[in-house]
Amino acid sequence: MSKALQNTTILGILAMTMVFTQAWADQFRTFSVASNASVHVSEGSPDTNYDPVGDTLSIRYSAGSSWEGFVDWDLPSITLTSDAPGSVTNAKVVFSVYNNSGKLHLCEVLGDWAKESITWNTKPAVTAVLDSATVVSGQYVFESADINTLVEDWIKGDAISYGFRVDSRYQPAAGTIHRVYSHSFADDIGLRPTLIFDAYVPEPASALLLVLASMALVCRRGRRRE
Repeated sequence: MSKALQNTTILGILAMTMVFTQAWADQFRTFSVASNASVHVSEGSPDTNYDPVGDTLSIRYSAGSSWEGFVDWDLPSITLTSDAPGSVTNAKVVFSVYNNSGKLHLCEVLGDWAKESITWNTKPAVTAVLDSATVVSGQYVFESADINTLVEDWIKGDAISYGFRVDSRYQPAAGTIHRVYSHSFADDIGLRPTLIFDAYVPEPASALLLVLASMALVCRRGRRRE
């Protein structure tokens, strides 16, 4: 291979490397995070803490004897490619049904809580309802724009995550206890409350190293042919 041709080849590979590196650096990766903390509280026993909660969370609306569920996650430490709005997309919260499906509502929790100590009388305040869901294929899936914005703020560190509260307010059939799987369900981690989202993150360095290794191999072959 002539020196000029070799230089042209190297420049071409470098250009390809830059294109591939940019493409790899700018793509979404899906994260699925199972809950590590959940518990329910009871209006009928306002000073009782129900941790350990067992396999399910009980949720009910009934005057004087309602049940509400609280759930939180250890969010992964993520370095986003960009801080621009839209760097986190398709965020959703998924609960799997144990029995008695109905319509549930999701609110952001506004203060700290611990599953080992929270009671009805000590539960933190929450926002207005972010989303409502009925059961589809055995799951409640909450995926409103408000949830996506909130999760994006959590990932960027612009807001502190205290998790969500789930309840059955406004349920037409008041009094029915709806049960969903909790964070401690051991038989199938896929049935635990799950936070799913896509984040705009850099691809691992291994992808770039593979391209650079290919470039070095081509250059080496070129030198051998001279």
